[in-house]
Amino acid sequence: MYDDILMRRPRRGESPAGGGHSTVVAEASAEEARREMDINRATPSRLRPDMLQLKQPVLAADHAEQVARMAKQVYDRGIGFDLAKVQQKLSELFTCLTASDLNARSNRPFDLLRTDLTSFESVLYALVKAGALREINVPLRSTADQFNGIGEDLDAVREILSPADYWKVRRTQPSGVKALYEFNDTFARFIFGKSLITWIQPEDGRIYRRLFASGESSEKVRLLEYWLPTSHYRVLLKNSLCSVLFWLSEEASTPPTSRELATDWFGKRSPSQEDVVLAQSVLDSFLLNLGEWQTWEKVGRAARKECPRHDLELWREDLNKRFPTIRKFYKNVAKFYFKSTLRTFEERLDEPAFRGFISQAIDRLRGCVSEVAGLTVQENSPVDGYPLVGRFRDWLLLTGKPNPKLAELIQRRLAGVFPGGYFRIDLQ
Repeated sequence: MYDDILMRRPRRGESPAGGGHSTVVAEASAEEARREMDINRATPSRLRPDMLQLKQPVLAADHAEQVARMAKQVYDRGIGFDLAKVQQKLSELFTCLTASDLNARSNRPFDLLRTDLTSFESVLYALVKAGALREINVPLRSTADQFNGIGEDLDAVREILSPADYWKVRRTQPSGVKALYEFNDTFARFIFGKSLITWIQPEDGRIYRRLFASGESSEKVRLLEYWLPTSHYRVLLKNSLCSVLFWLSEEASTPPTSRELATDWFGKRSPSQEDVVLAQSVLDSFLLNLGEWQTWEKVGRAARKECPRHDLELWREDLNKRFPTIRKFYKNVAKFYFKSTLRTFEERLDEPAFRGFISQAIDRLRGCVSEVAGLTVQENSPVDGYPLVGRFRDWLLLTGKPNPKLAELIQRRLAGVFPGGYFRIDLQ
């Protein structure tokens, strides 16, 4: 068909292909569409995303209404802050901030004397001038791979997109990168503390924000943990990602803790906090079905240092052997996201659509865990007082005296919503 269109010579007085180049393109496009329709007719049993159905939690019919009422109540209560203590902590942070600024600028690997350390773009420019980006340990793609669209993730992980990626140049300049992280952490806490002061209501000394009832897990939530009043306590939803994936994939074994994995992988009876953080990030990467280089980047951001790819591969294989149903679950879901290419009839995974579906499904279920935990606290609170003042994705914030039976009550409720699931709940 294409040869007939492209090779036919126009007759005398006739425009090429009956209408010029645009006509040729239109006829070729129409032929492509006809071929796609032929493919679909020839394979009527092909799995499509709209056929995919995952396990769903057992929720009450008015669950959404209950969550909405809880969110309003949490917002109306607010969180009490002592303005004098916040100001004192800000003063201490400012002292640390000036010290970390001086330390970052005095490091010789990078010329930061005229750099605005509060601006990521300014710091990135200084790193480029110092040639630090040439030291990123990610191979360049060959011309053939670029032409064939192979290894596109290499280009993505090679970039430094935020201060979270400073670790990528740490291999050759560890002291300079460590100083940058110290300044960035201190500055972020300081700025958030300044915002807290403006949020505190002078009438009752409380802060009322939608963030406190959002069920989020954002950078603001992480910064809030640093400023929480000591009179409050938290209910930790330990590793809900692992619990949700084990429930979805019907993995029969008990979800491991990051400390258990760190003990096995590093051969230490009492692993360090750094080892535990690294093990948790490797487990999360496995649970999210990330590729080799995506795992390398996620673990590096969590540990703030480069982890040898050989070690990562060994740990991933260990997790695959321990929990084969997780891998099987992702393979079964991926079957619904294969698409045929028009020219070669080759089937390829629609990676963006597949990743988007998985991310949305997991986020929804983790949010459901937080909602059920919050409702359980509400239902078991004293009649004359409601201790729940904050609900986030991985923890709840409560006031008053801790109820030692609360963790057991939440676990029992979650076991009914997620039949066969296992959830760890701790009070802190």
